[in-house]
Amino acid sequence: MVPYDLIKLAEKVRAAFEEIGSCNCDLAGWCGTASSHLAEAAKRLGIHGVDICVGSGHVYCMYSDNIIDITATQFGVQDKVFIVSLFDLKEELAKRQLDNWFYWKQTSRNIAPYPLKSEHLQVVQRHTGELAEQKEATV
Repeated sequence: MVPYDLIKLAEKVRAAFEEIGSCNCDLAGWCGTASSHLAEAAKRLGIHGVDICVGSGHVYCMYSDNIIDITATQFGVQDKVFIVSLFDLKEELAKRQLDNWFYWKQTSRNIAPYPLKSEHLQVVQRHTGELAEQKEATV
């Protein structure tokens, strides 16, 4: 199961990249950078175990046995944050009538993060900052 804090963080990072990408709202071409930012933001919030994964032409995150993809909209997924268990993946993709090539051919997991441009980092931090503040307030 994916922690609620990680789901909220993924939503915030997705929103940041919608702002960064301006009119490119399906976020085509942003998968590596956006996934790297999600993994790094998770570490900063104390959420460990978020790996960056590379498939055949696509980058996404994994948490335990769950795919967390904040740029799957470029492939026709309607959910801005697509989360699915590896165990349910084939059935979920068939139900949605989606091509599954970008998940089945995972070539590596826990790769080094993509370089993060400072202007992108600032936008992501602005979007995710309230989550850090909320977490600090509850400690």
